[in-house]
Amino acid sequence: LALIRSCLCLSAPLSLSLSLCQLLITKAMKSPHDPYLELDDTFWPPFLEALLRYGVVLRHPDDPHRIRLEEFNQ
Repeated sequence: LALIRSCLCLSAPLSLSLSLCQLLITKAMKSPHDPYLELDDTFWPPFLEALLRYGVVLRHPDDPHRIRLEEFNQ
């Protein structure tokens, strides 16, 4: 719920921001051993940069085209 609220507060188009948040949550839940999502041109770069800046997502250490949801429970 906190992730969705943070996504809604940013100034990205609502459908794109919710879509990205849903993809990240689904990826983290379905494959916790590989929670990274491959980025493509469909994601709005300013929204992506905001998620990175505010610690909602992290880049893969070896591949900058992959991101994952930050683990908030630690």
